Amino acid sequence: SSGINAEYGGGGGGSNFVVLPDNAEPRDIWVESCRIGRVVGKGGSKIREIQDMFCVKVDISKDVTKDDDTLVVLTGAPESTTQAKDYIDELCERSSKPDNSGFDMGGGGGDEWGAPAAKRNH
Repeated sequence: SSGINAEYGGGGGGSNFVVLPDNAEPRDIWVESCRIGRVVGKGGSKIREIQDMFCVKVDISKDVTKDDDTLVVLTGAPESTTQAKDYIDELCERSSKPDNSGFDMGGGGGDEWGAPAAKRNH
């Protein structure tokens, strides 16, 4: 089935193809129209980076706008779209979360969040 194929810009040799998990579901987010360029990147490079990083499909609905916002649909596992949304928020709203140096996937624990569980059975 040729169901999901990304419609923007040829995709540079099919790199826009994202393998979505079974529990993938679409999530609508609104991005300020003037900041869509930051999400797309040069020639779609940033979109591909976000898709690779979070394993979500990013669709920008350029013709669906609300006030000054443009609809962006993220499709992926719920936790993936949440992370991608946070990342896009960071991209677009640098000032909204002061003193957030980069972002860590571990949700504030980085590499040690698995550790306590291992010790529990002694």
